[in-house]
Amino acid sequence: TLDYIGVKESGNCIVFEYRNELGEHLANKYRKTKKSNGPKMWFEKDTNVNTLFNMDKVNISEPLLITEGEIDCLSSIEAGFKNSVSIPSGVNGTNEWITSNWTFIEQFEEIIIWFDNDEAGIKGAREVFNRLPNASVKIVRCEVANDINELLHKFGKLAVLKQIEKASIP
Repeated sequence: TLDYIGVKESGNCIVFEYRNELGEHLANKYRKTKKSNGPKMWFEKDTNVNTLFNMDKVNISEPLLITEGEIDCLSSIEAGFKNSVSIPSGVNGTNEWITSNWTFIEQFEEIIIWFDNDEAGIKGAREVFNRLPNASVKIVRCEVANDINELLHKFGKLAVLKQIEKASIP
């Protein structure tokens, strides 16, 4: 999965490369591998932060899964659902990414939103659901884990795929 997506390492950081739908490199986002003072994640200075992570590898003729973070996007891909993207700045960021990626998003006949199972994630999924253009936008409500990564680690790949299949219109 890491090779497929092109995740890199720099010092004590994971490097997520953000590319547009044509595969052109726009920005790097860094995530610390160890807890320390300062921010846990950040974009390079003066880079585009409104692009969806992994949008260059998705197929517009298949359902799109939108996740809350890059690790959850990677986890869904590891489980076998490759048509996954992540929002750039989590649910506490702005939803400017919707406007910036509108032309890309509206191409999909089905969109599935799977954000974390916490107050911010539930609220964020609802806000995104209300702004998306499709009549067939669904939300995953997973009660047994906080996020995709946790579900993958606790229950395996099949559990992740089953949750995606159970996505519904709220």
